[in-house]
Amino acid sequence: MRRFILCFFFIPLILIILSYCTKQSDFPVLKDPYLGQKPPGMIPEVFAKEIISNDEIQGCYAFMNKGKIFIFNSMIKNDDWQVAPTYIMEYKRKKWTIPEKVPFQDLYPYNFSGGVSPDGKTLYFSSLRLPDRSGELGDANIWMIHKTSGGWSDPLIMEYPINTEYFDAHASITKDGTIYFMSNREGSSGEMDLYCSKCIRGRYIRAQNLGLPVNTKYEEFDPFISPDESYLIYCSMTLEGYGKSDLYISFKTSDGSWSEPENLGEEVNSPDYEVRPSITFDGQYFFFTRGSLNPERSDIYWVDSKIIEKFKPKEKKEK
Repeated sequence: MRRFILCFFFIPLILIILSYCTKQSDFPVLKDPYLGQKPPGMIPEVFAKEIISNDEIQGCYAFMNKGKIFIFNSMIKNDDWQVAPTYIMEYKRKKWTIPEKVPFQDLYPYNFSGGVSPDGKTLYFSSLRLPDRSGELGDANIWMIHKTSGGWSDPLIMEYPINTEYFDAHASITKDGTIYFMSNREGSSGEMDLYCSKCIRGRYIRAQNLGLPVNTKYEEFDPFISPDESYLIYCSMTLEGYGKSDLYISFKTSDGSWSEPENLGEEVNSPDYEVRPSITFDGQYFFFTRGSLNPERSDIYWVDSKIIEKFKPKEKKEK
């Protein structure tokens, strides 16, 4: 009987260990920056093909902590909703760990579309989970969470005027704390507009609609603002693009307004959806996600950030 009891407890334990070891051995050993991938040139390439970008619906957050943490999400479809778990990989002992769900995933399972602060220590994500954490779902809100030497802080929901009763998502932050995001709140000129709010003495002031020429009667979404606020890359579903949604760039002018947006061209845009643009912490690479509905999938792409140089106004090139 005693032998049976020991077997009853230890056999499952052995199976769990073997399963974990198999999982570890199946995942490739990745070294060096950017998961050890060969840097791209001026033509966008799938990032970490068959490792991160595979047959699922992939999205992209960013690299944190000076490139030692990689955050991404992978859409999983079920009968009720499209749940997008967020995964983390860390560079430890000269190699990358296997992807694991972030610790706050179970509390905030419906999270998507985020950005990282310029210092690489704060992750901004959007969640359909209501602020009361009741488990009920509503329109999206923007949350923030800090990565410290001791782990992750508790997620904090951003207060009004960033979040409202409308759909507020996809935050991008400048060095001085100004936040850019998308919203369909009252006063929007299209189905979804881009907004920004400055941080004054630790508090965000009323969010301003970016207006024309950035916002149109169509949908503008997924903003990425450069840390120095000199340029903005975002998605638009205007009819003049190459596909379902295209990536555009606009530059801040000397009077504080935004220049006429330019389509990033057929090198970046395709007949499918291009979304979630970001520039890496070191300024070297431009990441975005390209997706299609038939077949329903998306991949993370990257390209040398010099691809946006040709769009800079002459006076900015000379600086």
